[in-house]
Amino acid sequence: MTDGTGKLQTNITNTSIPVTGTVTANISGNIGNTTFASSQSGPWNINNISGIVSLPTGAATNAKQPAFGTAGTPSSDVLTVQGAASMTALNVSGTIADSNSAPIVVGSTQYSLVSAASTNANNIKATGGVVYSIQVFNNGSSLGYLKLYDKATLPVPATDNLVLKSTIIIPHGSGAGAGVVVSLPVPKKFTSGIGFAITGAIATTDATSVAASQFVVNIDYI
Repeated sequence: MTDGTGKLQTNITNTSIPVTGTVTANISGNIGNTTFASSQSGPWNINNISGIVSLPTGAATNAKQPAFGTAGTPSSDVLTVQGAASMTALNVSGTIADSNSAPIVVGSTQYSLVSAASTNANNIKATGGVVYSIQVFNNGSSLGYLKLYDKATLPVPATDNLVLKSTIIIPHGSGAGAGVVVSLPVPKKFTSGIGFAITGAIATTDATSVAASQFVVNIDYI
């Protein structure tokens, strides 16, 4: 059953041959129905196969593909994003919830105001949102008091309750002006809307007007 070199002949058909040891087979042509007995031992090295080779029923014909989930449903396979040197940074936008149910903001909108001769009651967002940074500057010679309100409509400083437990005091300088920057480690969540006012006295329901162009207010929110 060999060709004198120890190699199996290529014209064996429907023949079972018990094989032991290491076998190297160079097979050409159509393998067809040729089978080998299951009693062989040792490794098999089969090289130079040409023609049509049929796979067993149910055999995989491609590599494992990850199962992508639908929107809102996690994937059954774990997928990761790998970085590479000199590549453009991955762009991430949106919010990430913290343990206090207020999102940590990635990107924001900034609201700016130069004060008028009033309490400067303003509603900067009529729906729920988050404030995570406030900058207020005083160009005058008297203190001011910034108050925040969780409302979808214009605040009424004389009657509305404040969002924060304390009023933000806006200091004044000597000629050059002064101010205060408030960065909230845990961004403050507003359920109904974001409103504020600037008054001339510290009382929670004070409605004292401030001077025109005395204050500049910047509020970072989303």
